[in-house]
Amino acid sequence: MTLLSHLHRRAAPNLYTIEATLRVNGTPAHSVSDRFGIRKVEVRGEALYLNGEKVRLVGLNMVPEDRFSGNALPLSRIKEDVDLLKSMSANFARLSGPVLPKEYVSYLDEVGFLLVEEVGLWGKDRLVDPDHPLPRKWLERLIDDHYNHPSVIAWSVGNEIGDLTKNPKANEYVKAATEYARELDPTRLAVYISFSADFQDNDPAQYSDIVMFNKYKDHAERLEVVHKYHEGKPIFFSEIGMSLDSEDPNLSFIDPSAMMADLRKFPYLIGTSYFAFSDYRSNWIDSKPTWTTPLSENRTWGVLTAYRKPKRAFYDIQRFYAPVETFELDENGVGSYTARIKPRGRDTFPSYSMADYRLAWVAKDIEGKAVSAGIVPIPELDPGAPQIELPIRTTANFARLSLNLLDPSGYRVHSTNKDVVAPLPPKVRAVHTSVDTIRVTFEPSPTAAEHQLIAIAPDGTRHESPPTINDFVEIAKLSPETMYRLELRALNGAGSSALAQVGLEASTSPDELPPVIWDTFGRKDAFHIGFSSDIRDFRYEIRYGVAPGNYLRSHLIETHGATRVPAIKPGADHYFQLRRLVRGSVDSEWTAERKVALEGDAGLPPPANAFAIRYDGGIVVAFDPLPGATSYVIRARGKGGVSVKTRLAYSPFVTIENVELRNASGLTIATVDNEGKLGVAAPLPIVGARAD
Repeated sequence: MTLLSHLHRRAAPNLYTIEATLRVNGTPAHSVSDRFGIRKVEVRGEALYLNGEKVRLVGLNMVPEDRFSGNALPLSRIKEDVDLLKSMSANFARLSGPVLPKEYVSYLDEVGFLLVEEVGLWGKDRLVDPDHPLPRKWLERLIDDHYNHPSVIAWSVGNEIGDLTKNPKANEYVKAATEYARELDPTRLAVYISFSADFQDNDPAQYSDIVMFNKYKDHAERLEVVHKYHEGKPIFFSEIGMSLDSEDPNLSFIDPSAMMADLRKFPYLIGTSYFAFSDYRSNWIDSKPTWTTPLSENRTWGVLTAYRKPKRAFYDIQRFYAPVETFELDENGVGSYTARIKPRGRDTFPSYSMADYRLAWVAKDIEGKAVSAGIVPIPELDPGAPQIELPIRTTANFARLSLNLLDPSGYRVHSTNKDVVAPLPPKVRAVHTSVDTIRVTFEPSPTAAEHQLIAIAPDGTRHESPPTINDFVEIAKLSPETMYRLELRALNGAGSSALAQVGLEASTSPDELPPVIWDTFGRKDAFHIGFSSDIRDFRYEIRYGVAPGNYLRSHLIETHGATRVPAIKPGADHYFQLRRLVRGSVDSEWTAERKVALEGDAGLPPPANAFAIRYDGGIVVAFDPLPGATSYVIRARGKGGVSVKTRLAYSPFVTIENVELRNASGLTIATVDNEGKLGVAAPLPIVGARAD
């Protein structure tokens, strides 16, 4: 199992297990084992080196929190978070202020992530004192507990505690704490996370091996000031951002190029970490309205929602953080395409050698089913290498050709599509109206990139919604008490679909729109709902049952944004509707009925749309990651058949280096849940020609 191998083409350190046994008179009395890895991280002048290679790295910060399970993250959520981080090419961050559980750090070891761990000091605090014993004990315990985790490359002694007007002893504390960290562990960096390094020439950052700096505006200007104060040291933007975004994935727009592209020219900047990975629960109220948490309690810093659904900003950051400058797919003729790939330069970020990367191409029919696929190895590419061209050939009749860049661990870190057929129309699920708004909820078309709604007034005036990546679309500021003809279509690179429903119409009326259902998740004895909230909402009502349209129970809900609903019958499918109770108005309409599958005694079902692609060294398995999964088991038919348990759980592609599976037939796939239970297996078809 490799650690950080994708960051250096000549170094592929492994994870090792060490076991110590105490014997009494030759008889084993006690034993203990632990896992460790070997790698070298060093600062040379204003640069960071990993295993001898100069690197410029990128990351994201996150808050370890789950709206459905709180701060005690199950293994499935840990793996989902890390897999999504890695799919954005994130490889270095002071990931979290709170200390991460060992299960989290262990998984970071496995996938190759460089981590800064931190003691829990933030802001103005009486503990920022070199003579106070508690931070010292925290540091001792942190280093003792996480010393053998190779993902940890630095110990941080605090976050944003350096304003000398608030913490007068900050310099003395940081100096003593970093010295103590180096004494306890001379193999790692000792750092401090600063927000004051640009307005104090005597900032505690002077004692940090790397100037780790948080800033939310004027990044280039403030960076130059920090360098002036701390010339000779590398600088890392340990938090970079602008302001709160939106919890609506379709309204989340971040321009990472405008924020960070100009920073690439500063050679002493070794990288950036965007804040934040996902939205998280908070009740933070700020003097700046743009920094105040919405009523839903979802603090909207993230490029994913609190339920880990990608926003538009997710794809913006993924493209900006990818190690390639060019990733294109051009058509040469019928069935013949060329993939064009150019790595980023040496003086940009991210910047590191690309070894053992692969292309996975998948041809799909109009219903989204894979009809052909293949794996193409990519030669080793150093930063600044010229563009390469790789041929893609298929004889299949397809609607969409998807090109995916896989890193050495199998994560999809970039993708592009070539659509040759317009998508099928979406299926309308419900139409809701208010006095001036129409909302249509639908089942997305399989090969659509976006969907769009047009409302046509009686006089022929057309009102167009912006294209959406959601499963609902709205048009606001319409005329009251007016009947509109509705046209809902799916869109992709080849054009637009036929109408979702001929003759669809709706009239604006003095009703209230129901809440938007952002996500649902079923456990064995309950299910969770994430939903939108409005400032006028004072309660919500749910009705639900175990058969469609037959609602056996109802509850009033006091919480905003998310709720847990006890099951009527554990393990059974449940059906529900939700509505808002609105101050000074009528109750809203009910949402369209939603189905939630609860986990049964047989465990989790197999992932949907699963298939395997052969390559020289094994197979690449593609599927839709399943919420609640911790891994998947791939088995081959026959007595003594091969069985492999995947490490990744939330990457849509998983590479399995196993020649026996490559040559096997009768493959199956099953899901492993948080309890380690293996669910029912399903056939895993091979798509594409046999690799030779």
